[in-house]
Amino acid sequence: MTVDCDRAGGHLDTFVTSRFSDWPMTSKRYSPLLENGDVKKLLRTEIEMAGGQAAFSRKHRVSRVTLNKIMQGKRTLTKKLIKSLKLRVVYVRK
Repeated sequence: MTVDCDRAGGHLDTFVTSRFSDWPMTSKRYSPLLENGDVKKLLRTEIEMAGGQAAFSRKHRVSRVTLNKIMQGKRTLTKKLIKSLKLRVVYVRK
């Protein structure tokens, strides 16, 4: 699964810019693409900034148990969690 950045401010822009600053498709026309690992790093950063998993889950109304399982690699990212990160799923031809 590849995820497309769809957020116009805040912490995600800082993360994406620092991660993809030299990437050729970071113009205004194209949004940077994130792989699963990148989304998990972003999620970890957002959790830390929220003050922990419990605070993040309360703020974004996602299950703390599910969030914990995703961070442990026991579950895949849920649609609700992707939406709470202001991301969207896109499919890219190889």
